[in-house]
Amino acid sequence: MKNGIIVLAAVALSFTLIGCSVPGGAASSASSSEVASASEAVQSASAQSVTIEAPIEKVVEFGSVNIMASVDELSSAGFELGDSVDVAFSNGYTLQDIGYFNGYYGKTGTPMVVAYPGSETPVIAFNNGDPLWDEAGCKEGDTVTLTLHERGSYLDLQTALNTVYSDERSDYESDEQFCNFRAASGGSLAPNLVYRGASPVDDKHGRAQTTDRLLQQAGVNFVLDLADDENSLDGYRAKDGFSSEYFMSLYERGNAILLGLNAAFFGDNFKQGLADGLRKMTTAEGPYYINCTEGKDRTGFVCLLLESLCSASYEEAKADYMATYANYYGITQESDPQKYDALVEIRFNDMVALLTGADADDDLSKADLEAGAHAYLASAGMTDDEVDALRTKLTTAVA
Repeated sequence: MKNGIIVLAAVALSFTLIGCSVPGGAASSASSSEVASASEAVQSASAQSVTIEAPIEKVVEFGSVNIMASVDELSSAGFELGDSVDVAFSNGYTLQDIGYFNGYYGKTGTPMVVAYPGSETPVIAFNNGDPLWDEAGCKEGDTVTLTLHERGSYLDLQTALNTVYSDERSDYESDEQFCNFRAASGGSLAPNLVYRGASPVDDKHGRAQTTDRLLQQAGVNFVLDLADDENSLDGYRAKDGFSSEYFMSLYERGNAILLGLNAAFFGDNFKQGLADGLRKMTTAEGPYYINCTEGKDRTGFVCLLLESLCSASYEEAKADYMATYANYYGITQESDPQKYDALVEIRFNDMVALLTGADADDDLSKADLEAGAHAYLASAGMTDDEVDALRTKLTTAVA
């Protein structure tokens, strides 16, 4: 905790930093219990002094809440990654004791404040859950106040899962690693039929042109773009340097489908949108490509789903899912077993438990992935015949 008075000036974007004074220490003659009580009071007041109020806006793609103050401004206010934060919206909606991270380091539905690498402003979100903007009842003109709840109470989780990757091609051994590009595998899924990776059109991370070239080299015939919609594609095409000609050739033939899904994998919108995309994919010939922005979370879940439908084992599905962390971050069981195991538990096992209905404490290696995949697709509105047709398509090699 930092004791003392935090005095912060007003800054741009119409947000306010608020400071308050901290009580002094106990007298030297005080009892140990009085000293402890005074220390607790100092800590409490010090936490309250770290506060920031800012306007908010909706993150359209995910339905999360964008804090209109920069990550640097939160840092200047006294917030540090790994802190516990209280959140109060001006409409009265509150979240208490949530983590402040530089990634989505929590299980599905966990609320958090995230300063994602490469983003100028942090967001408040339910990880892979319902859109917070709607849940909180936010509207244009609302503000949010963040207050330090406790210093460093989530620091162990932040440290264990801290993952930041480079956007420089020279930092990677191959184009495939740079673009997180590979063929999904497991069970009876036909080899080199379903590819996965980063976006071939969204150049936020400087990978679109290289990914587009890899699609062409692999002979991809159909793209299931989980992240983008018509508006976002128009925005990419309007930028100087857009050159994803192969993707556009597929799109113009009706062989690239834009789903524009957020990351609420178990919400009705995601399920129904994905089901529509998979129906269209089933009518096309492969090879297929599945992408979101990074080919990590939304793509990771969909590939887990399709691999499970094809009778992939837990270990096969885990190996494919965790290859993303080897590609982007160099994290493997051998290189960093502690971080690898933490990511498996927080990210992969959470998806498996939710997909199969297993208890998080169960031995998930014995969970029935195939039955879970079938139930998920049925809950998304796909008939048994449609699921069977999809499975047949996935297990049949391209001629």
